[in-house]
Amino acid sequence: MISLIIPCFNAEETLIEAYESLPPKGTANDLPDLQIMMVDDYSEDNTRSLIKSLAANDHRIVPIFNDKNLGVSASRNKAIAAAEGEFILFMDADDKLNGDGLKTLFSAISDDVDFVRGKHLLWDSVNDIHSENEGEERNFSEVCAIPPGSLPQVVLIYTSWNALFRRSVIVENEIKFCEDLRLGEDRHFNIQYLMACRKITLLNSYTYLWRKADNHGQQATQVLVQDPEHVFASIRRYLEQLDGDWFQVRPRHRSLLATSMLIETCNFMASFSKQIDTGSLTDSAKENLTAIISGLDPSWIDLELRNPKGRTLPFVPLYEFCAKHAGQNPMEDFFRSFQKTLSEIRLKMAKSNAVKQNAAATPTSVLRAGLNSMRARLSDGTRAIEVQVLHKVKAFDRAYYRRMYPDVAESGMDEVEHYLEFGASELRNPNAWFSTADYFQSHPEIFLSGTNPLVHFLLTFPTSANWTS
Repeated sequence: MISLIIPCFNAEETLIEAYESLPPKGTANDLPDLQIMMVDDYSEDNTRSLIKSLAANDHRIVPIFNDKNLGVSASRNKAIAAAEGEFILFMDADDKLNGDGLKTLFSAISDDVDFVRGKHLLWDSVNDIHSENEGEERNFSEVCAIPPGSLPQVVLIYTSWNALFRRSVIVENEIKFCEDLRLGEDRHFNIQYLMACRKITLLNSYTYLWRKADNHGQQATQVLVQDPEHVFASIRRYLEQLDGDWFQVRPRHRSLLATSMLIETCNFMASFSKQIDTGSLTDSAKENLTAIISGLDPSWIDLELRNPKGRTLPFVPLYEFCAKHAGQNPMEDFFRSFQKTLSEIRLKMAKSNAVKQNAAATPTSVLRAGLNSMRARLSDGTRAIEVQVLHKVKAFDRAYYRRMYPDVAESGMDEVEHYLEFGASELRNPNAWFSTADYFQSHPEIFLSGTNPLVHFLLTFPTSANWTS
């Protein structure tokens, strides 16, 4: 059985669409029984009556009614405690499954796989238009039955919907959604779960439609990200996990999460500049921000990391500013100094983005041809050094390269040699954490030197040592 949990708050305008996207009653035997758990969180509209009406006509629906507004985390925890399925799937009441999404997810389950996640599309429900999520496409490629410790990007899975969780893993490890967090509770739950599960599968199939922001009240995130108190409380909670044993033995995961959180802190500080300038940042927000900066070990940070939330080298001065204050209790002037430094960086970033936009106007085929032309001029000695660098630091993941690009294995060519001579110019990635395309965009000088992007990264940035274990 699969227990599908749908928390609902003022969802009368969207719940029918969500329900109708589920497999209908009497679905063929290629899916297990479905337990549909609709949790009304003390809605102020007709959601409760709608759930009762749906349940009267579908025995699979288990209605749960909160006697006061508890929030989405408490509603999910309540449903988990009552769930009977071997697997749990979370869904929001204003979203939809995409086609045979549930069947696709379930078909990827095996005895040792505890987590299966599909991709999602952004859904403009007004015009019924679907579009790709840039962060989703950038960070997640298809992987099958691999340990979560082998994929650093798992710490960037922000949402708990559109994934099958094994209920026994949740129960045995006492994993719950944080009911005191109003922002980012999904990601915190995911990280706890992924640290406990054996193997994971990420699919390239689009199994879920995520409704873009509109007038429906279900999408509270759009409001919460404007509140410094909720933002910094959320980031602080993520970082508290980094001292744990799981992250201690997985420095790539820790570095990716810590860097992501630092960059999110920087970006949000910029958006909260008015509160800082007017002195209206709450004591709680300041306390959480102090804890974030104090808790970030500078050795964990690698600003060359690519993720959808952030920037890289322009943040080096800000990182140095934060590192200087790590372990200290920032006073009032700290926030103003912080904002001044960030403002200067933003100005430089704006100029840099203008240059990148001009570079983007050049066809990719021309850039590739230019790189290949420059590489043809490299001496045998330089090529030998590149091979030595990639072998010495173990940053090139042969197994990943074979899995992602089966044509290389079919050709019989050595993986490192292929990436050096062909793969980089074809924008292939050498491992699960390095984006060749992003690195080219940030370092156009590579096209003039013919240097391989991963080699350039390893030789140029000292923090790359964090990523070579």
